[in-house]
Amino acid sequence: SLLEQGKRVLFMSLEMSPRQVGARMVAIDSGQAIDSVRLMYDRFKNQPLTQDEELAILQSKAKLRNYPITISMKSSWAALKAKMAEISIMKNIDVIVIDFLQNLQSKEDEYTKLTNISVDLQSFCNRTQCTVIATSQIPKDAQINKYDDVIALKGSGSIGEKADVVMLIGYDTKNYKKEDFDAMKAKNEPLPVVLNI
Repeated sequence: SLLEQGKRVLFMSLEMSPRQVGARMVAIDSGQAIDSVRLMYDRFKNQPLTQDEELAILQSKAKLRNYPITISMKSSWAALKAKMAEISIMKNIDVIVIDFLQNLQSKEDEYTKLTNISVDLQSFCNRTQCTVIATSQIPKDAQINKYDDVIALKGSGSIGEKADVVMLIGYDTKNYKKEDFDAMKAKNEPLPVVLNI
């Protein structure tokens, strides 16, 4: 992962607190259920965890504590942009993850909002040489019909046009797991095939 490579990461969440993001990261790393991790975080156990579960969670917490990651929660683009600029300079951030664009609050319509954000993000990347990974949704009909174009991005504005790489991450709702990666656009690179994972 980026963190294991020593990359300094800023995770900007628009719907989860740093505590909630941290708990999810621990659950993923430890392989334990998110409810088990929450029991450890809250120090309140309705049902006891096994010794193996506790050990796995504690080991993951210790491991993630040493990673160069900063987690911040903002809801408006103005606040997120200011915090992104501040932390990226203060901590010399390599990669910024924004989860996810549709949750940003704005008085503008969705298309205009995301167009303005995509222009700002492109300018930020050019200025700082920092990589930004911005997640976005696609409409349900695109999931069903498997659109293979950047227009599938929900209210995308000019995100698809400004981005260097656009990828779809398929999700198997029946088995609750990621299904595939599908690159729809990659500047200066040939598009890879769909990767089943």
